[in-house]
Amino acid sequence: SHSRLYLQAKNAILYLQNLKERKREVDIFSKFIQLYPDDLKMGLMKEIKLNCDENLYKEFLKNEIFIEGFFEMYQ
Repeated sequence: SHSRLYLQAKNAILYLQNLKERKREVDIFSKFIQLYPDDLKMGLMKEIKLNCDENLYKEFLKNEIFIEGFFEMYQ
């Protein structure tokens, strides 16, 4: 269900925020959310932008998988 998927992703985001070195984990999470339905993936991407610290958001913006996943939703 969407609720469980959302909670899994939120817990992963909280985990990421507490890491100092997280490039590998950001990559893994970016791959993970590509498996999510587009509406939920978009919501999570917006949440990362609005509610996470700016450094974490910038790391996601540098991640090719995350960015490609964003644009694939519109194809």
